[in-house]
Amino acid sequence: MLLNDEGGDGPVENQCAADPALFGSPTPNNSLSAFDGEDLNGTWLLQYTDAAGGDIGTLNEWCLIPELAIVQTGSISGISADFGTSR
Repeated sequence: MLLNDEGGDGPVENQCAADPALFGSPTPNNSLSAFDGEDLNGTWLLQYTDAAGGDIGTLNEWCLIPELAIVQTGSISGISADFGTSR
């Protein structure tokens, strides 16, 4: 599963009733763009809750893979332009 602001599989909270419970590229509860421009160094904390009754949830593994946007500026024939790309 890839959590992505532009995800095409709907909000992550709506996937909890699906089987498998999490799949594809859902959108997060809050926009990840809030982290744009922030320093990636430091301590990251993941909090999760199994709010469903009658069973026990387990988080087996997770990882964080940030993707950095590269912004290029330049001019063509005296016209200034900004080109935003992502990798």
